[in-house]
Amino acid sequence: MDFVFYTNCQLPNREYKNVIFHPISFGEYCKFVSEQLSIPFRPDNAYKLCDLRPFYGIIHKKDLERYEWWGFGDIDLVYGDLSLLVNEENLCRYDLLTTHVDRIAGHFTVIRKASKYTTLCMRIPNWKLKICDSNHYGMDERDFTRIALTGKYKCIKKVYQNVFKAFIPPYRKHYFFSQMERILRAWPSRMLMREFFTTFVPKPDVTCTFNLENNDIICPTGQITRISSVAGKLYLHFLFFKKTQYLNTDTYWKENFYQIPRDFDFLQGGIVEINTNHIKIRNEET
Repeated sequence: MDFVFYTNCQLPNREYKNVIFHPISFGEYCKFVSEQLSIPFRPDNAYKLCDLRPFYGIIHKKDLERYEWWGFGDIDLVYGDLSLLVNEENLCRYDLLTTHVDRIAGHFTVIRKASKYTTLCMRIPNWKLKICDSNHYGMDERDFTRIALTGKYKCIKKVYQNVFKAFIPPYRKHYFFSQMERILRAWPSRMLMREFFTTFVPKPDVTCTFNLENNDIICPTGQITRISSVAGKLYLHFLFFKKTQYLNTDTYWKENFYQIPRDFDFLQGGIVEINTNHIKIRNEET
């Protein structure tokens, strides 16, 4: 799996064969998007780029010429065993794979290039107006989900919105999502929507580890999932480790939390410690 970045950030000291960087300014990239979609794309901030995710298959058509699949995701992730979702069986059976059961996940979704989902974004109502508007609409998880859902998924989504949030306590959400998955598997579909519980609110005294040799992500019991031993190991999402608009808390990463040397070679192995204070390589001597 290759990861492609169009960025104006400083490039890392080390290069890896499956990570491709295209240095470009924010203004130049917006001009590029405008040309590909034939719209005046001039947003006020970079966060607006998230609304472009469903359109990457069109915007970056040239980049995708040698690939059969494309996708989008967040950059505040540490990837574990992606084969738990992206494997031969699923790639043969489905056209869209995503890590939420109730919606298309903005932080990790992969799509077969030769499927309807590559151009389905063009059916989003008022998509040009929304993209050209500097406001963030969450078009990846909201608009794209609404247009991609078939009748059965719309029914389950309605149940989630009207029943789960109103009557089921938060501590039962894992059970509810597992039941949703069982129901969805009863009908044939080209979409696989599976809940991996990759995003959780960390406690100050909790440390997760990431093994660079076998890609194993280990978090204390109950922090990610109560469903199975494999869920959650796909990747760890750092949304609530950071200061975010989605959670009012003083517990988040402060200055100098990232303590891994810039020239560190991740291929050499080791254990990465992740908690609310830092990300660092574990010193086995201590």
